Amino acid sequence: MFPLLLLLLFSTSLVIADYPCPGNYTWYQGPDNYHDGYCVTFSDDFLLDGPQAIAYCEGMGAFAPSIHNQKQLNYWADMTVRAGVGHYWLGTNCPHESDPYTWTDKTRTDYFGPNKELLSCKKGNGFHMHGDGFVLFALVDDPTSSTEQFSAAPALCAYAMTFYTTVQPETTIAMSDDQTTSNDGVQTVETTVKTTPKATTLPPTTIPTTTAYSPPLPDLNEAYCTCNPEEPSLYLDLVFVVDNSADMTGQMLGAAVAAIQTVMFAIPFGDQMWQTQVGVVSFAGDVKTVVNFGDLKSVDDIFSWNIPLSKAKSTMMTSAIDTATEMIDNKARNYTRGVIILLSNSYNQLDDTNIAEASESFQDDGGIFMTIDYSSKGNLAGLKKIASDGYYFNSKTELDNLVVDLIYGLCDANCFCSDGLTPYDSQNERGTPQGCYHAAISAAVFDAADNNCRNEKGFVATAHDSAKSFFLLSLFDKSKTYWIGYQRKNGAFKWEDNSKDTYTNWAASNPVSNKDCVYSKQTNGFNSAWGSMRFALVLAAVAAAVAAQSSDTIDTSFSDETQPAFTDEPTTDSGYETATPSPDDPRCRSGFRYYNGWCMFTSDPSSYTYQQAVSVCSSMGALAPSIHNKYELDFWSKSTETSVTGHFWLDAYCPSSGKPYVWRDGTPTDYMGPRGELQQCIMNSGYHIHPDGFEFYDYSTPAPAICVYPVDPSPEPSPVDVTEEYCACTPKQIYLDIVFVVDASADMTSRTVGDATATIQSTLLGLTLGTAMYQSNVAVVAFGDKVQTVRNFGTLRSENDIFSLNIPFLGGKSTKMTDAILQASSMISSNERDFTRGVIVLLSKSFNQLDATNIREASDAFQYDGGIFITIDYAKGQGIKGLKDISTTGYYINDATERETLNANIIYAFCDANCFCPDGLYPYNVADDTTGREVPKGCYHVADVAAVYNAAEQNCLAQNGFVATVHDNNKNFFMISLFPPKSRYWLGLKQPNGRDFEWADGADVDFTYWAPGNPIAGDACVYGQQSTGFNSLWYSAPCTDPLKYSMSYACQLRPCDTDSMRLALALLALVAVASAQTNDYDFGGYSTDDYNGVSASPSPIDNYCACTPKQIYLDIVFIVDSSADMTSRTVGDATATIQSTLLGLTFGTQLYQSQVAVLAFGDKVQTVKNFGDLRNENDIFTMNIPYLGGKATKMTDAIQQASSMISTNEREFTRGVIVLLSKSFNQLDATNLKEASDAFQYDGGIFITIDYSKGGIRGLADIATTGYYINDASSKPDSLNADIIYAFCDANCFCADGLYPYNLADRTTGREVPMGCYHVADVAAVYNAAEQNCKGQKGFVATIHDNDKSFFMMSIFPPKARFWLGLKRVGSDFVWADGVSEGQEYWAPGNPVAAQDCVYGQQQQGFNASWFSAPCTDPLKNSMGYACQLRPCDTEYDCSIPE
Repeated sequence: MFPLLLLLLFSTSLVIADYPCPGNYTWYQGPDNYHDGYCVTFSDDFLLDGPQAIAYCEGMGAFAPSIHNQKQLNYWADMTVRAGVGHYWLGTNCPHESDPYTWTDKTRTDYFGPNKELLSCKKGNGFHMHGDGFVLFALVDDPTSSTEQFSAAPALCAYAMTFYTTVQPETTIAMSDDQTTSNDGVQTVETTVKTTPKATTLPPTTIPTTTAYSPPLPDLNEAYCTCNPEEPSLYLDLVFVVDNSADMTGQMLGAAVAAIQTVMFAIPFGDQMWQTQVGVVSFAGDVKTVVNFGDLKSVDDIFSWNIPLSKAKSTMMTSAIDTATEMIDNKARNYTRGVIILLSNSYNQLDDTNIAEASESFQDDGGIFMTIDYSSKGNLAGLKKIASDGYYFNSKTELDNLVVDLIYGLCDANCFCSDGLTPYDSQNERGTPQGCYHAAISAAVFDAADNNCRNEKGFVATAHDSAKSFFLLSLFDKSKTYWIGYQRKNGAFKWEDNSKDTYTNWAASNPVSNKDCVYSKQTNGFNSAWGSMRFALVLAAVAAAVAAQSSDTIDTSFSDETQPAFTDEPTTDSGYETATPSPDDPRCRSGFRYYNGWCMFTSDPSSYTYQQAVSVCSSMGALAPSIHNKYELDFWSKSTETSVTGHFWLDAYCPSSGKPYVWRDGTPTDYMGPRGELQQCIMNSGYHIHPDGFEFYDYSTPAPAICVYPVDPSPEPSPVDVTEEYCACTPKQIYLDIVFVVDASADMTSRTVGDATATIQSTLLGLTLGTAMYQSNVAVVAFGDKVQTVRNFGTLRSENDIFSLNIPFLGGKSTKMTDAILQASSMISSNERDFTRGVIVLLSKSFNQLDATNIREASDAFQYDGGIFITIDYAKGQGIKGLKDISTTGYYINDATERETLNANIIYAFCDANCFCPDGLYPYNVADDTTGREVPKGCYHVADVAAVYNAAEQNCLAQNGFVATVHDNNKNFFMISLFPPKSRYWLGLKQPNGRDFEWADGADVDFTYWAPGNPIAGDACVYGQQSTGFNSLWYSAPCTDPLKYSMSYACQLRPCDTDSMRLALALLALVAVASAQTNDYDFGGYSTDDYNGVSASPSPIDNYCACTPKQIYLDIVFIVDSSADMTSRTVGDATATIQSTLLGLTFGTQLYQSQVAVLAFGDKVQTVKNFGDLRNENDIFTMNIPYLGGKATKMTDAIQQASSMISTNEREFTRGVIVLLSKSFNQLDATNLKEASDAFQYDGGIFITIDYSKGGIRGLADIATTGYYINDASSKPDSLNADIIYAFCDANCFCADGLYPYNLADRTTGREVPMGCYHVADVAAVYNAAEQNCKGQKGFVATIHDNDKSFFMMSIFPPKARFWLGLKRVGSDFVWADGVSEGQEYWAPGNPVAAQDCVYGQQQQGFNASWFSAPCTDPLKNSMGYACQLRPCDTEYDCSIPE
C-alpha cells in the first residue's frame, strides 16, 4: 500500500522533489506555500486505532499533527485531499473529562477548532482530520464503551522543515478618542487594533536540511504580557467585593455595579480554560454572597443580579475580603490566578490591621488585590495601601477610562508564572514578569538544553544587560556554570530570542574560535563573566561545571584549565601540527615517513582501485585512514597538500545499500562527513579525500593509496600493576544494551520529564549508538499508570535521532514501575547481542512503597541475570530509600546532590557497567572506595588440568593473560576460594634472573606469604597452598618438574571493557582521551567524624553522644503553625522540611527507632499524624499538613497536646522532643506559651523551635531549650534538615533515670550534652571494690580534669565528704581511669605519699577541693564514697541494657 500512496503523493503535486527528506518521508509545503514545510509519511497500515497511530509516529521520532490556527487547519485538511486518503488521526489527548484537549507533541492548545471541538474533551475519544475539518471518533474499538463510534484510520507522521527565522508579526493596541455614553450612564470605550504587516516566509534559496521535529519557538519578537482589550482571553478567578454601606450613596453604588457589568461584557466568563470565573460579594454591617462562581453562564445573566444600598456602616470589610478569599480557595482551578477587586468610598482605620492582614494573606498566596476608590476626594490612603502595587484605581481621576484601566489591570494580573517557575519581574509598577524561568534540575549539553527549553515553548535564557545577568546568577548556586542563549551560527553569535542586542560580558581570552556556545559563571560578588565552549561534548559541558563549582579560587580568565580533560577536542584550533613528513625517522618502519604522530606511506603518484589500495596497505601491516570528527577531516585534508595528485582513498566500504558506511579499521562510524556523505552508502562506491573534503567515486576509479599506523609516543613502561588499566573508560566505545525507564507520571511533573529527557540526550551524545561492537543499543520506556515504549532498540542511531526524542508526560499515578522494569528486562533479554551487558536506567522522584516487593523482585531478577540497575533519583533532600534499595550497589545517583555532574556520573556508571567478565570466568570483584561499585580486578579461568609452571604460563599468555597474582589479603583469600581445600596452585611469581622474584603483572614484590624456610635457592617458581581457615602459605618449587610439581593454576585475564577488545590497528592517536576520573559521590549520609569535635585519643569519653541518625530513638511531635501568618506556601515548605528530615530516621516502637506525630494549629488544633501512623517512606510522602488559615491563637494548646501525647506514649528509655515550626509568636500569650514549654522541659523533654521568619523572633528563641532554636533564614538552605537531625542526636544523648548528668554546653550550638552520667554509691567502699563495681556497670571511677568538673564532683557529695577519684598509681606514674593524660591537678601539701597508690578528693573551703593519696584496700581508715562515671544513652549505646 505504501508505494501506491507515494505514487499518489507525487502524482497530485503534493511535493517539491528537490527538497530531500529522510527514508520514506516526502516534503510537502501545503497550499499557498503556507509553511516552511514538513517531511510527511503515512503508516503502511491504514487501519490503526488512535493509540497505535500516536505510538507509530513517536516510535519514528516524528509526531501526529497538532493544529493552532485556521491556516494550519487548511494546511492539514489539504493533505487529505491531495494524498487521497480521506482522513487520518490527529495527535489529541484528553487529560481529564471536560478539560480542553491537549496535543501529544506538547504544544499549547491555543486553537479549539472551527466549532470549538477541542474546548471540552471526552475520555476515550479523539479526532480524525477530514477535508472539511475535525470529526470525533472513539480511540479504540470497544463495543462496551459509551464513547463515540470507532473508525480506524492511518497515521500521518511529520518532521518539521527548518530554513531560517523570519520576522514575526507585532501587534500594537491603540485606544481611540471616540467614547460614547449609554442610556444608563455607563461609559463604553471603542478600541482599534493596529497590526504591523507580517514579513512573508521567503522560499529557500538552497536545499533545506531536514531536522527531527522539535516544537517551534513562540513569537520571540512579541512582548510578554500583551493584551487585546477587544478579545481579552482572561482565565482568572475573580471576585468583586462591593461596599454597599450607607457610606456609599445610591448613585455611587449604581455606578460601581454598572462598572462591574461593563467589565463582564468585555471578558469571557465560565469555568473552562481561557474563561474567567466571576463572583460578587457585598458588605456593610454583614457580608452577602451576591453572585457565586458558576452562577453566570451567559450574557443574559450579567443583569440577573443587583446590590441594594444598606443603611448599616461599613464595618465588615475584613470579613468580606476573607469571604472572597475563601471563595477563590475553594474553587481554585489549575493554571489560574485569584483576583479580588474592592469597590468602596471609605476605609475603617480602626480595623486597619485586620484589613491589611487579610489583603496581604491573599497576596502572599499569589493573588492580586485591586481597589477602586469612590471617595469624593479620592486618594484614600488605606485603600491605596492594601492594593497590590499598581492596582489602585481612583474613580475620580480615572472616571473616563476606569473600565478600560480595569481591563488592562486584569490583563496584567493574568500575566504570571506558573508554580515552580521563577519570574523576572519587569521594572513597571505592577511587576509583570518579563519571562518565567525554569532552572533545570540537571546539567546538559547546550543542544539538549535548547531542545528541552523549546519543548517547554521557551528558549535558553538570554541576558541583555547587567540586571538580567545578575538575575540569572541568582538562580544558581555559587560559582555554578550555566548556559546562556547565545550561540555562534554561520560565523556570528546570535541570541536565541532573536534579539539584535549587542550586550556581551566576555571573560578575558573569550570567545574562543571553534567554541560556539556560551556559558556564564560567577566571578566575584554579584558579577559574572562569559566563556565559550563546544556545544556537543557532554563531558566537556559537565566537567567545566564541576571545575567551577569545586574551585576554591574563582578563575576569571576562563583558561583552558577549567575545561575538562575528558574531551574529543584538540588543543589547537586546527587540531594538529602542520609539519611536513619526515623521511627516515627511526620511529617508523622502512618505507614509511613520520607525520604528526603517524607513520605514513603513500603510493603517490601511483594510483589503484579501492580493492588494490586496501591490499597494498594490508600487506604492509597498515590501514587507510578513517575520519571521526571535523578536526580529523582537517588533518587528513591537509595531508593531501604533500601529494602530487592531491587526493587518495579513504578506507570506507559499503556493507549494504542504504546503510551507513563502515570503516575497515573497526572504529565506529560516528562522523557522517561535513554533508552527511557516509549516512547512506551505495554498493561498489566510496570516497577520496581531497583538500576540500570528501569526493564520491566508483571503487574502480584510480587514486593513490595512503597507508598509516600510529606511533606510540610513550616510553617503555616502568613495572606497575597492570590491573590498574582494567575497566578503562572510553565513552565513545561503550557497548551496552541500555533501556532508560522514565517516570512520566504526575509525581514527576511535565518539566521534570523534560529535564530527564535533556539528561538522556546529553548522556547519549557521549556514546556511539548502533548495534556493532563499541556501539550502544538504546531504548526508552515511559510509565505512569501505563507503560509506553518511546524508542525501541535500533531507532536511536544518530544525533538527529537523539534530538527527535520526545518523552511524553503521561500524568496519573506512578503505578506501573514494576511493569516498566519487566518490559525493559524483556527488551534486553530478547535483543541477543553477544558480548554485551544489559543496563536499565530508572529516572524517577517517587517510589510506591505498597508495591516495593514486586519492584524489588523485578530489579533483583534483572540483576541476577547479570544486568546492572541504575537509579537516578530526582527527589530533593536525602533521596528516596526505595530507589536506592533496588539499584545495583553503587549505581544509585541522587540528582539533588550530584546535579552538576549528573551526565558525567551516568557515563562513568556505564563505563563501570561495561567492565565485566565473559561467561565461564570467575570475577574478582573489588568495591571502589568512592562509588561503592564492584568492578572486576581480573577475570579468572581455572584450568581443568594441572601443569608445570612454564606450561601454565604459556597457556595464560595465549589467552592474553598471565598466571594469577596476589598483592593483598583479600586477593589471597579469593585465590584460596577458587581451588579445593589444601590444593596447591601456581602463583604468577617467578625468579627469571636467578636473583629477584618478579610478578607476572609487573607489580612490585611488596606482599608475600612465604612458609618457613622459603624461598629455596634454585627453585624459581612459586605456588600457594591453604594452611588453616582463610590463610595460605607460599612455597618455591622447580618450574618444570612434572613428577612432583604439576599443579593447578588460574589464568588472570583482563575484563571486557571499552578498550580491551578493539582491533590492533585501530587509529586511536587522533583523539586525546583522558583516563576516567573518579568523582566524589554523596548519598546524603551524615558523617560523624566532624561532629562534636571527636578526638583521636583513645579515651572512652570520646564515644559519648555518638550520632548515627538511623538509630535515633525519640518520641517526636512536630507542631506546625498552619495559620495565615505562615501562608499556605510556607506550610508546604515546612511539610517538605519534615518529610526530608524523617527520611533520615527509622520509624517504629523498638530500640533505635523513633515514634513521630504531627500537629497543626491556627485558631484550632488538628492532629495530622498520631504516634504509629508514620512507619515507612510511603507514609512520609502521603502526609499532607493542611493550611488552616486564621490567627495563630492556639500555639499554647498545641504544645500542651503534644506534651500529653508524649507523656502517655509510655515508651521506656526514650526522651520526648517537641519541634515547633512557625514564623510568628503571640506576645499577648507569651506567659502561657513559656509555662507550657517549661513544664515539658522540666519533665526532661527537649523543645526545638524552627523559626521561618526572616529576622528571627525572640519569643520563639526564648521558649526553646538552650541551643535548640534554629532560624531557617540564617541556616544554610541545604543544611536545615541536617541541623534538625543533629539536634535530634544531641537530644538523644541523655542520662538514664537515677543518674546525675555532668552537662557541658557545645561551643558551637550552645546545647548542653552530658559528658558522663554519674551513679553515686549509697555505701562507702575501698578503692578496688569501688573500681570493680564501676567496671561492672560498664564505667569507671569518676575522673577530674578541670575546675568545672571538680566543682561538679563536690556538688554530688555532702560537704567535707571524702570521695574516691579514678586516679591510680601504675608503676611510677598516676594514670586516670578514662585514659586522659592531661589536665589540672589539686594535690594537698605533702601529697601524693609514697606507697599510697589511690587518690581521693575532699572539699576544703567554698568551691575548692584538694586531693590526697591513700591505700587502695584499707577498709578501716579508707573506705569512702565514690561515683561511677557511665556513658550516656545515645544513638549507638543503649544504657538501659547491661552489656
